[in-house]
Order: sequence, then structure tokens, then C-alpha cells
Amino acid sequence: MSTPAPVQLVSLDVGYTLGEPSGTTLTQRLVELSPLPARQAKKVAQQILHVLDPRSDAPAPQTVCAALRIAPSAFPQDHCPPGFALWPGAVEAVARIARVVPVVTLSNVSHWDEQETDVAALLAPHLRAHHPSWQLGFAKPDPRAVETVARLHGRDPAEVLHVGDSLDYDVRGALAAGAHALWITSRPPSSEALRLLAKYPGRVTVVPDLTRAVEHIEQTVLPSTQMIRSSTPVSQFDTTAPYYAAYRPGIPKEAIELLAQRVAGKEHRALLDLGSGTGQVPLALAGAMTEIDVVEQDAGMLAEADKALAGLPVTVRLHNAPAEAFTPLTSYRADLVTVCRAFHWMDQDVVLSRLEDMTAPDATVAVMGDGSLWTARTAWTDALRALIQEYLGTERRAGVGKKYAAHNRPYREILAESAFGQVEEHTVAVEREWSTETVIGYLYSTSFAARPLFGERVDDFERRARALLDEHAAAGSGLIEPASFQIVLGRRG
Repeated sequence: MSTPAPVQLVSLDVGYTLGEPSGTTLTQRLVELSPLPARQAKKVAQQILHVLDPRSDAPAPQTVCAALRIAPSAFPQDHCPPGFALWPGAVEAVARIARVVPVVTLSNVSHWDEQETDVAALLAPHLRAHHPSWQLGFAKPDPRAVETVARLHGRDPAEVLHVGDSLDYDVRGALAAGAHALWITSRPPSSEALRLLAKYPGRVTVVPDLTRAVEHIEQTVLPSTQMIRSSTPVSQFDTTAPYYAAYRPGIPKEAIELLAQRVAGKEHRALLDLGSGTGQVPLALAGAMTEIDVVEQDAGMLAEADKALAGLPVTVRLHNAPAEAFTPLTSYRADLVTVCRAFHWMDQDVVLSRLEDMTAPDATVAVMGDGSLWTARTAWTDALRALIQEYLGTERRAGVGKKYAAHNRPYREILAESAFGQVEEHTVAVEREWSTETVIGYLYSTSFAARPLFGERVDDFERRARALLDEHAAAGSGLIEPASFQIVLGRRG
């Protein structure tokens, strides 16, 4: 993968990214008047209305009305443009961004709605420029909007990071121009959105709010921030992180209760989660801990963990590093160490040896995991595995260009030979009910069936996989997976 161009310019959407109009916009009024379906009318209105400059285009209202199938006489000539209210913290957010990289605004807005609002004045002195679509002549998702802004500031689109709340306008527009996108959404991405993110690996970051967007920009541009980054990041899961966050099965409550018991009654309860992925274990255990350290070598996975763990009432520190390289302060001592579905990726002896100096005397090390849909043995998982093998070969993949190396030695033996040699095992029986949609999402979260492995045949594979799963779901008792979740606990003898 080529190294992405450094961010040299941030373009910010305005409406519903930095604030919102305080009344009804002209676009909303026209959509209500149009006989077209609301979504179609909104799209048509924005595509035409937002690029018209009535100062040079006198027939502008007639153009809009014709496209929306409205009588010209119905055009709201009496429209009173609403004001615009910035959300609390918006000015400070723009100021923080401006301290590390030049920032401009790029907003889809009509001349009629903006004439009473001076966005540049609201955000002064932090903006380099304000670029409303009606002045540019192009509106997102037309790639020429981002391209024009980049050119006006002497930058290549690949050096631009566009920030906004709309998948259809902000994200698609940035990607079409060759820029990067920072998508602000509090909702889990839909399957359509996840497919788009996977199509553009490394080009889109998803954050839940403007504060997280600012932190991401600071972490991207500055050499050091709250997120501690490895100097040699390794990624086995490029493009899979959003799928992992949305579709990986959770941790059984019995396992969480067992782990919580190990620190119950202690005043200081520090969790160290190695190979954390998207933060499932820390999230489930947060109520039992006083501080949490999350260690994950894949930056995409860690970004998902950052979103999942935001706002927890405990101290959370994120470390972008391999488990083998994690080096805390010399005084640090973890009370509980967890490794879930990740121990097989690690140099296990090195990890266990290093844990000796960073754990409390009575600490517990928990290695956990279950099977996968590759190892499951049911009629539908057998058929699904055979289909994957038809496309990728009989050997299980472990990412692009890599084969999976099985770790057949029981984890209890590995722990028994370490400093944490007092070992006990627990097994939780689990029966998972899947749907076609969740199976497809899960496959794309794995190293053995991630979308990039299929190349140009990915759509063909997905079509056949969906048909196979639908057939098995309709034929019997559904897509049921019996599984066993194993917890191996080690303590000093």
C-alpha cells in the first residue's frame, strides 16, 4: 500500500457539522411543494439550487421549479432566509484544527439561504476561506467542488481531508475527488456504507462527533498526541475494522462476570487488553475497572476502539503498538491482562515474559477465544467454507498474500510454562443465530475472507454467498452456529 499524502488542508462542511439553520431553508420549502418523492426532490433541489448564482443567472427560480415540477408562480419569493446557529464548541473546534493545519469551509448552500449568514465572520479568525457551493458553481458530491477548493489553495486533492456529516455528499464527494474523508456520524455504518469504506481502504475515518474529529486531525497531523503510535505499525486487517466493529460476536456475559470476579474488592483495578481489536473486552469490563490500557497494532482497529470507548467513566489510554512492543511506565502494574481472539497472532513467549514486569503480584492473565465460521462444522458453514475455497484456494488465508499458520498447542500449556503457571480453564457454551447480512459482514471482518482477498471477483462472491446463505436459512432451522468460548486463566503460583 502506498503511503498517503500528508494532510495539508482541511475542508469543513458547515450545516449539521458545525451547526444548524434556525428556521426552514428554501430547499426544505421547495421539497414540500414538489410532487416528487421527498428524497428525490431534495437531491434535485440541492444539485440545482445550490450552484445557482441569481446575481448572474436571472432565470434561476424558473430553472429550479421546472426540475421540481413546480409552477414558477409557486416559487417562494417571500422566503426569509433563516439564521445559522453554531453548535457549542464549534468555534473552538475550528480553532484547534487551524492550529495544526490550514482550514476552510466547503458547504452546500443556496444563495437565498446564506445571504443573512456570514460564516467566515462567525468562525474568524480561524478560517483561511469560506467556500459556499453557490459561489464555487459546484456542489458536493460533484468531485469538482473539492477539486476546485484544493486548486484555489495550491493543493492536490490527495492532500485534502474533508470533514462532514453526510455519507452521500461529504464522503462520496471527497472520495470522488481523490481526497480523504472524515465522516461524523453517531449511528453504526450501514452495510452500504461499510462496502463503500472497504472499497477505499485508508481513505475514510468514521468518528461519532466533532470533538473526535478534531482529535483525529490532531493525531494525524501532529507527531504525538493522546494516542501513542508505534513507529512500525503492522496491519493484518486493513479495510476490515468497520466490519469488525459492527459484525464480530460479542463476549459472553459469563466470561465477563468471571473476569470481573478476579478484581472484585480491589481498590485499584487496572485492565491491560492486548490485541484489543475494536475494544470489545474493555467496553464489556469498563464497569469493573478503574483504568484501562488498550493495546492494538492496527490503527484502523484502534480508531474503532476509540469510538467505542469514548465517554466511559474510567481512564482509558490507547496504544497503537504490537503487544510484544508495549512498554508502559516503569511503575505501571496491571491487575488483569486480557487477550481475546488474538493470542495466535502474537509471539506468545515474548508477550508472557514482558508481562512479568508490568503486572501486580496477584494479577490474572486471561487468554480467550472461540472458533470462527471457518472452523465451525455445520451444513451451512461447510458449504460457505467450500465457496470461499473455490475463490481463494483450499488453504486458509491470513490476509493478502499470507497463509494461516495454525497454533495447535493448547494455551493452557503455554501459560503453564510461564510465570503465570497456576492455570485454570473455563468453557462457555454459545449458540449464535446469524442472518445472511451478519454473516457477510462477519466474513469481511476476517483475515480469511476480507474483501481485498477476492479482488475484482468480490461482488460475484458476495452474490453467490448471499444466495447460498438464503437457501440454507430457508431450508431448515436457520443459520445457527453452536460454539464454545474458552477462557484460560493464569496466575503466579
